[in-house]
Amino acid sequence: MGCEAGKSLLGLLEGCGPTMARMVRKQICIDADLERRLEAMASSRRISQSEIVREALSAFFDSEAAEYRRRAEAAERFLERGKEIGKLLPPGWKPLSRQQAHERRHIR
Repeated sequence: MGCEAGKSLLGLLEGCGPTMARMVRKQICIDADLERRLEAMASSRRISQSEIVREALSAFFDSEAAEYRRRAEAAERFLERGKEIGKLLPPGWKPLSRQQAHERRHIR
């Protein structure tokens, strides 16, 4: 059963106030150490444990997206450098096939 904010007094009493109108209830399992740390942080910051979990998930997904962008940009730079190197090669140059490279390796 999801939170139906503002529709009933019961919803408000259960902690599903107006700010949670689009929230979905999830159940997670954590070990005793994480539980203790979560309780302590929520208490010291005077916010709910759910808010701590939401912030942590948001930060995790933001960092994952940033890492994906960083890797995509690095790949793009790598490909651009490859294009620049290709411009320096003599006209008609072709890379060796696997077989040609193998044969040349054994000639030396």
